[in-house]
Amino acid sequence: MSEPESSPYEFSTADGGRTYTRTLYGFEAFCDSCASEAEGLFFFAGSAALHLAPAPTPAALHSAIKSAWLALRAAAPQVACTTSFAPAPAHTWSYTYAVPTPGEAAAWAAQTLKWHGEEEDGSLQAHVDALSETWWDPARGAPALLLHVHPLCKADGRWLLTFQGPHGSLDGRGAFALFDHLCTTLDALLAPSPSAAPAAELEWGAETALLAGAGAVLTGAFDAAAPAPPRAAPPPGFVPFFPPLTKTPAPARVGLNRTWTLTPAQTAALRAACRARGRTVTQVVDAAFALADVEAALLTARTEEREKVGALFGGATHWVAALSFKDQRPSFPAHARVCGGRGSALFAVDGYDFVVDMGAIRGALKLDAAGGWAVARDVGEAFWGVVGACAEGSGRVQRDPAGYRAREAAKHAQLPAMDPAPMAVRTGVTSSLGHVEALGLLSSFAPSAAVGTSSSSSPTSPAPKRVTVDALHSVVRADLPLVLLLYWQYAARLSFGFHTGAKWQTEAELGVLVDAFQGWVLALIE
Repeated sequence: MSEPESSPYEFSTADGGRTYTRTLYGFEAFCDSCASEAEGLFFFAGSAALHLAPAPTPAALHSAIKSAWLALRAAAPQVACTTSFAPAPAHTWSYTYAVPTPGEAAAWAAQTLKWHGEEEDGSLQAHVDALSETWWDPARGAPALLLHVHPLCKADGRWLLTFQGPHGSLDGRGAFALFDHLCTTLDALLAPSPSAAPAAELEWGAETALLAGAGAVLTGAFDAAAPAPPRAAPPPGFVPFFPPLTKTPAPARVGLNRTWTLTPAQTAALRAACRARGRTVTQVVDAAFALADVEAALLTARTEEREKVGALFGGATHWVAALSFKDQRPSFPAHARVCGGRGSALFAVDGYDFVVDMGAIRGALKLDAAGGWAVARDVGEAFWGVVGACAEGSGRVQRDPAGYRAREAAKHAQLPAMDPAPMAVRTGVTSSLGHVEALGLLSSFAPSAAVGTSSSSSPTSPAPKRVTVDALHSVVRADLPLVLLLYWQYAARLSFGFHTGAKWQTEAELGVLVDAFQGWVLALIE
């Protein structure tokens, strides 16, 4: 009897349980190919800004984080996989997990925990900007992930922890889950009477039961005999809004990154505005981003290109969301949790594109080409028309397990001839990482769960927390003209991270887009 088609994409051992391997499939493999063949394209860094009280010494913190990192390996062993690539004719990416001895586990932690405690204090944005400039080739037995520790303010016990790796090794929600486990262990280790088991007491081998297959396999639909849904053809007369590109030959850095965070009151007001119209936050953010992208393209057009850009604005049929993402873990019957249960894939998102009617966008955004090349916004019904157009465009995508399986197969088929050139267009990519606490993650470490430092707690009161997560951050290395928008809600605040390639935009030009996005969003709530 032949093996199921899904077998290569599930972990197995051929040496009696010493090592486990599986082949990467679909989007995760595509992301590793992008990183390997396009100088770290889409490398991911997910960060958490921690406040530790009382402030530990750097040496004590280093030791505690190393122990917490090892405990995380035991709970989510895929963090300790290595990646490799077999070239033509195979064109396959593989994960390898080696069951360690205690000494080998300690050596792994020393190799993959990147301690920057001797460096000067720095800001969150400065640290993540620097990390987004670094990458490694995942093709030659490289670690799937590294854990970086940077000081924000040592004297106050403020530190930044960052998981970094090719995006195929970790997605945004996966990073939140890893931080939840890491902070839980770290909090226990930093208590006056540590309750977590020391790293030396961990037993290795049983964790291999938590090595999960590729996302498309975890749906349970991989081996079903259903035909793949055909890819929808572009609408008749399709003309995308892809404005002309100008390339900077030698920019000082690869990526440009900007972050904007709403206050709790603004976040609540935005959610209320969405509910009042029967719309989701994602649909409203998609609309504001599409409008901001088009507005910025108009306002930053060079004088000699204005006639061309104005004609494109008037004649384009659709704005293109080059990629949008959906977390597939809720559709995994037995693998919904990264840490717990039977484990889950660390990268388990579906990626799809959709288009938005430019007629709706032109209804909300007016260009006065003759009167000084100015734009005017209609933040009333015309804006909500764009929201409806975004909902209609994304709603055409088949997002059930069968549609996910088909898109994963299409991405997998690209591996023998992976080419990032078609992505060299000026348009948007959006990713909602979700409402973190509503996902059941990090609520115990939110600033509202105050850090306890008093020794006068009653015997019946909860043990004081030593760890607070002040903020979360995600960044993707994007050496492309695509503008990536990643957003998430944590501690009652929505944060929006914008990322693009410095070859294709200046800081000022990205600022025009961010300012436009802020204008559209704030008009809904002020």
